[in-house]
Amino acid sequence: MAERILIIGPSHPFRGGIATYSTLLYDTLRRRCQVDFFGLKRQFWKFLYPGRSQIETGGFNLAREDIQYRLDTYNPFSWLSAGRQARDYDAVILPWWVAFWLPFYAIFLWASRGGRAKRILLCHNVQDHEAGLLTRIATDYIYNRADAFIVQSEDEAERLKRILRQPREICIHAHPSYAHYNRDTCDRASARDQLGLGPEERVALFFGYVRDYKGVDVLIEAAAQLRDENLPVKCLVVGEIWKNDPKYAQLIERLNIGDQVKLIDRYIDMEEIEPYFKAADFCLLPYRSATGSGVLQVALGMGTPAIASDLPAFSGSMTDEEEGFLVPPGDAQALASAIRRMYEADTHLRMAEHLRNQPPDQSWEELADKLFALLERTRQPSTQANS
Repeated sequence: MAERILIIGPSHPFRGGIATYSTLLYDTLRRRCQVDFFGLKRQFWKFLYPGRSQIETGGFNLAREDIQYRLDTYNPFSWLSAGRQARDYDAVILPWWVAFWLPFYAIFLWASRGGRAKRILLCHNVQDHEAGLLTRIATDYIYNRADAFIVQSEDEAERLKRILRQPREICIHAHPSYAHYNRDTCDRASARDQLGLGPEERVALFFGYVRDYKGVDVLIEAAAQLRDENLPVKCLVVGEIWKNDPKYAQLIERLNIGDQVKLIDRYIDMEEIEPYFKAADFCLLPYRSATGSGVLQVALGMGTPAIASDLPAFSGSMTDEEEGFLVPPGDAQALASAIRRMYEADTHLRMAEHLRNQPPDQSWEELADKLFALLERTRQPSTQANS
């Protein structure tokens, strides 16, 4: 019998990687079974959300006509109703990434108990990057009421096992490709012309929300070292600065490196993404911690090499010395050295050519295969969930 699956979570018009991931998973699964998607009418409460907007405004988007916008964070009864409806599905997939969702998932999981549906948490972060003690305790409550989990690295799986009071089935799958952003609307030359960059400039790109754990301060310090060594590299830091934190601009001013590091402090809509990655020689991900990265998947899908911190979230998706370089987290000197190596013997061009010659990506289909296998394992008598 064909599986009947329900996905819960954000999609268009909401911004961000979770909405993108959920929609692409929906597209993949519905090619293989019956899938419904209960989307969000409203997402984060405005007074708790530190960003400037939650809405994607560009013309290129992932809108899907058959998503059912039933869930509302201002209406807990919508979660109660959805949980009751979920009982009749074979599986429900709920993305997990921040503690804001605790009360809503608690309602949903309580309402969906007793049905045949297996409740699967798709963990983008097993623990919120900035979680406190009370948040971790509350998160434990949610985890111990799910039937199975999908995580993005072995490291995350081990972290999850320490939280669970009883064994649960856990599937590990690295973040799938975001190659769909590569629409071939521009090449390197036209992208640079569009962004006002010279054809011979050395250009590195940091992309995405600028938050403490992403190490932009390390990037700035590395750029200063390269300037002092007479190897100027223009580093574009492209993305909204979280909570309008002034420390990055202050560090740039203190190091007198405004010519090398440019802050483009705004959210970049989907249709604007491609030129930045096509114009860059490589992408920088100097994160102090990471559980998965859509930005790395965008870069690799664009044929853009990367320099990333040597963390499981990155090392599981790229090979050191082939698609880029892996460096110790928080080490500005090591980051500067890797940037320098990119320009030795045109290493960045060789890596870009290697990426362009890769076979078509199958990571979403592989995720679907693992999901169906996970669902089968949850039906074995040895894996009974808490209610």
